[in-house]
This record gives sequence, structure tokens and C-alpha cells, in this order.
Amino acid sequence: MSPWRDSLDFVSRHFALISGVCFCFILPIQIVYWLLVSMLPLFFSVRVVTIHSWFLFLMCLVLCQIPFILMLKQAEKTGDISIVQILRTIVDRFWFILFRFLPFFVLVYFGLHLFVVPGALIFVVLLFLPQGILLDLKNWRRGARTAWDLGFKYLGKCLMIFVSVLGILKLVQDGSAFLITLYAQGHPIGLLLPPILGTLLYPLYSVFITYLYLNWKEDLRSSSSWQAEAKTSKEYVIR
Repeated sequence: MSPWRDSLDFVSRHFALISGVCFCFILPIQIVYWLLVSMLPLFFSVRVVTIHSWFLFLMCLVLCQIPFILMLKQAEKTGDISIVQILRTIVDRFWFILFRFLPFFVLVYFGLHLFVVPGALIFVVLLFLPQGILLDLKNWRRGARTAWDLGFKYLGKCLMIFVSVLGILKLVQDGSAFLITLYAQGHPIGLLLPPILGTLLYPLYSVFITYLYLNWKEDLRSSSSWQAEAKTSKEYVIR
């Protein structure tokens, strides 16, 4: 089936649980992100603000995927979803997950200092790194390698997905700013509108990327086995 259709079906079937996770896990991250971004211009120059805003956004994009990847993994494995089990996994594996993502964040951060583009390119190439690590925690090295291979093989498509996500979030940001100006100007509750609207997009993005990773991983495995068989057959003919 289509990853897009699978993701819509998954989100619709588990809408209540996903909404709870959004407002208990994703919304606080979004609020902290918006507060930090709004405070950066008070302390740094325009260039530094741009770099750190990009870095915070990319880090937020990775962190917000974690519960939904684990949710889909649990649903595919057991057919049921336990929020308690997902939270327990995040708490028990917190340092494990943090130190696996830390080198990636460091690479992206220093890449952003090189005129932003290298950092964004590293992120696009490793777009599936959260899926590669979280879907198989015991074999996370193999998952990270798979994410790297998929990023190179489908670099153009990964770039299109990344740009599309940026465009949609930018549209949400501008739209929410317009609504605040129109209906909630000067009201403190209006400041919560951008993170709330952004929060609703993360589960669909996370589930879609995870299904896409699983599909492309199977295609990569099939093509690798086909190449191995072709090589073996060629060697046999030469002999």
C-alpha cells in the first residue's frame, strides 16, 4: 500500500491516543521551541539567530518523532498500543537514545555554521535516522547504516520531503500569525496558537516517514539481494 494512505489510516485509527501524546509530549516541546526562538534576537546577532533557529527546528523535528515511531512499532508488533509502555521505553532508554542522536546533532550544528546548507544537507541525508535507531534498538548500528544508504539512494526524494515539510510549517506559521492579528491581538492565549497548530502536523509526518522508511528499506534489501545473486551468477558463468 501507499505510505501516505497507510499513515492516514494509522492516524485515524489511533486518533485519540495520538492526540493525547501530542498535547502531553509534543506541545511542551513546541512551546519551549517557540519561546527560545523568540528570545534569541535579544542576545545574538542576526546570523547567529538564523543558525540557532534552524538548529532548534531540526532538533525539534527529530525529537517530536520519537513517540510516534515507537507507537507504530508497537502497533505493528503486538497489534495494540500502550502509552505507558511507550513512556517507559522513552524513560528507560533516555540516555541510550540521547547519546545515539548526539553525534548527529553535533554534525548538523557545525554544518549549519558553514553557511547553513551543509547542515541541512546532513539532516536530509540522515532523514531516516530516527527510524533506523528506534525501530530496532538492539541493532541500531545497522539501522543507522540503512538510514544513511536510503538517504543517499533517495536523496532527491528526501530533499523534496524536507522542503515540503518546511513549506507546510511556514504556511502554518504565517496562517496562525494572521489569525492572531485578526482575532487575538494582544491576548496571551494567541501565543499558543502557532505551537498548537504545529503540534497537529508532527504525528502525520512521523508516521508517514516511518512507513516510507519501511517500504524503501524492503526495496533496498530486495535490490541488494538481486545484485548479490546477479554477481554470483556472473562469477559462475565466468568460471
